[in-house]
Amino acid sequence: MKSAVAKLTLDTGTVSLWVGATGTTIDVARTPDASSSGLNLANLQGIRINGWSGNSASQNFDNLVIGTTMAD
Repeated sequence: MKSAVAKLTLDTGTVSLWVGATGTTIDVARTPDASSSGLNLANLQGIRINGWSGNSASQNFDNLVIGTTMAD
């Protein structure tokens, strides 16, 4: 299991992702593990969480928090 923090910055069109071991604090002050910029996020209408695990598309999520600040 892993924990992750994703940040979408709509005005700059940037998506950043930090990943860490479950139960640890993820330091978002460090460089993201993955990021993409220059995206058109101005008309974003939804977010889909999708993944792949081995031979199955099944994923488990718990403690999902959506906030408007990194403190959330």
